[in-house]
Amino acid sequence: MDRRQIVERHHPELNKWAPLSPFSVGNTEFAFTSDITGLQSFPEQYEVPLGTQSNWGWHFTGGRDRFTEKDAEYQMFDTYGRL
Repeated sequence: MDRRQIVERHHPELNKWAPLSPFSVGNTEFAFTSDITGLQSFPEQYEVPLGTQSNWGWHFTGGRDRFTEKDAEYQMFDTYGRL
């Protein structure tokens, strides 16, 4: 596997704010949505939440039928004085 070729082939470039279209990457196991910085530094600039999700968090918590989509409600957390 030529890792350099793969990385260079998938080289996204963000050059403007898109309030309804934050940049998201994922591989069916993990997904990360970012702002124009490549992180989640300016969530207030978007009309949709910037999120991080994984499917493995659901697999080890007591079974397939324990949670529903209502349990995945969007939540804000205070981290070092920032939401």
